[in-house]
Amino acid sequence: MLEIAPPSPTVGGRRALAVLLVGSLLATAVYLGLFHFVLTRPMTLGDMTRMIDRKEKIAEAVGPGAIIIAAGSNGRYSHSCATLSELLDRPCANMGVAASIQIDFLFDWVEKVAKPGDLVYVPLEYPLWSADRSDFLSDDIGPAYFSKDVATLSELGWDRLAHGAFAFNVRFAIESVFEKLLVRMGVARRVGVTASDLNDYGDMVGHDAKAAAAYSDYLAKVRWRVPNNAISDTTRALVSNFIKAMKDRGVVVVGGLSTTFDDQPVPDSVIAPWRALFEDNGAAFVMLPNKSQYPRSEFFDTTAHLQQQYQIEHSVALAPLLRPLLPPLQASSGS
Repeated sequence: MLEIAPPSPTVGGRRALAVLLVGSLLATAVYLGLFHFVLTRPMTLGDMTRMIDRKEKIAEAVGPGAIIIAAGSNGRYSHSCATLSELLDRPCANMGVAASIQIDFLFDWVEKVAKPGDLVYVPLEYPLWSADRSDFLSDDIGPAYFSKDVATLSELGWDRLAHGAFAFNVRFAIESVFEKLLVRMGVARRVGVTASDLNDYGDMVGHDAKAAAAYSDYLAKVRWRVPNNAISDTTRALVSNFIKAMKDRGVVVVGGLSTTFDDQPVPDSVIAPWRALFEDNGAAFVMLPNKSQYPRSEFFDTTAHLQQQYQIEHSVALAPLLRPLLPPLQASSGS
């Protein structure tokens, strides 16, 4: 039986394939170059990375036996390191930035600055408890650090790096153009990293009752639901690994609760698994009698953001719970 061999690729066919391949590589290079160097978002992601840089410098500079607040924006709005430092006679660094930053980055960031004898207090926001890998791949760190620090992004995993590199779209490009125009016009965001926004401890400041008046109508209407007690496997593994890494370094980890509205009590059944996650891994857990819940009138612009007066009061209440957990100060080498 006569077999007919398949036709061999023609020179024209090979040339077309080569042109397609080269074109695809060039298009990818142009895409990555545009979003790495040109189409950044200086007002949103830029301010966030500048805040991270400032807080990292604060944490690196604090003395021995420091208290470190590790959370999202409830860390910087609802917790006062200035108050804790005064009451507990320890240096303090508030590393809270935003809940849109997932905890793989947060823990990696804290691990870089925590020193033996420090105490890390972790009042993570409720939505972060149940975040899984898909949530991590869609947070703000990917596009922010693709433009700023690819090496740090790659530390979080190659999937984080890949999603960071290809997270951009037409909407991002349009927003980038508008943000750049606003910056040129001298427009600033409501919250930034100036001395009127953050103090030398990394705490949010200036969010007093007068400033909160603009958000009172919104706060009265914003929907709030009692959190559930779901803790994702990803979060469970990250918290466990973080506690172990800190224990090996001589750092005390203390779990806690985010501030939130007191419309309804958060049930003990919601809190119990979160407490157990810390205590079962050898860390401590503290909880105020009110479960860090406060009236809406005491918040600034959303749930989890207390006004400055109540930020201080909340920190005053926390101080006696943290005091017995502080590691003893290590004697200096010159003593």
